[in-house]
Amino acid sequence: EFFHPVRVNFFFAPFTSSMLLLLATPKRWAPGGANLSGRAVEVLFFVCMMPYFLMDLYLYGAWMYSRKRSLRSGNPTYQLAVIGNFIGASLAAHGGQDEIALAFFSVGCIYYLLVFISIYQAISRDL
Repeated sequence: EFFHPVRVNFFFAPFTSSMLLLLATPKRWAPGGANLSGRAVEVLFFVCMMPYFLMDLYLYGAWMYSRKRSLRSGNPTYQLAVIGNFIGASLAAHGGQDEIALAFFSVGCIYYLLVFISIYQAISRDL
């Protein structure tokens, strides 16, 4: 399933959902005490974002340099791979890592713009 052009985008879902659950943790249950900026949050951030980042590199490289899996044949599931960058940026900002948050937010903005343009062009091409 990792080599399927659509299904590969769903490999991001467990990491995205775990980051969302970590962000949605009430303050009284949050690891690290009364606030969300504990050491456990930093560790969980890196546990969630490192595989996500490696899959990002693979998928974005395939989008840019592969003939088989390009942005020309973009579909809405490509947004699943992009959305986690924004969630990771929010989680990093909550953890006090502003530079990492800005980096993931920037990557998310650039690729969201690319995916939006490619999907819009695919829709206009089909009309």
